[in-house]
Amino acid sequence: MSELISNDPDSILIRRNTGTILVTGAGVAAFGIWSIIKCVMEFMLAPIDQEVIDVFAVVDTGGAVFIGSVVIFIIMTDLLLRFYIFTCARKEIGGRKAGAGFGISTFIVASGSVYSVFYMVYAMVAGDQFGLRNYVSLFVELTSLFILVELIASLYDNRKLGKKAKEDAA
Repeated sequence: MSELISNDPDSILIRRNTGTILVTGAGVAAFGIWSIIKCVMEFMLAPIDQEVIDVFAVVDTGGAVFIGSVVIFIIMTDLLLRFYIFTCARKEIGGRKAGAGFGISTFIVASGSVYSVFYMVYAMVAGDQFGLRNYVSLFVELTSLFILVELIASLYDNRKLGKKAKEDAA
């Protein structure tokens, strides 16, 4: 026999939060893929001006390789953290606890996103060359931050409602 779906307010909120967790978890993963696409586009489409040539003239080949390695490491770490968050969100939907690493990873990615937003706003206010591409990047980063905050809020609510439902059942 099939289980009847309860339509009490708490059950409705749990189902709504579960859907939100699924969508926002996938959004976090999608923004990880977007960050790689954005970096590739930046390197391939960025004009090489005299300032870039001067910087690489000072840096020897080993230094340039080191800088490139650090950039690739940071991008890959961000991508792995975002996919870890997505995987943990899926675990939470399935009823399993994701663990402390989930909260730490979410905090690290959210902190990086907040830093990025503040840096972009500072650059805009300081009058640096802030073109359309930078406005789009700011909008995308704000969207990513909103998704992370929504994921955290939905997880918190779902856990709280799940504990309440267990207490009510007992």
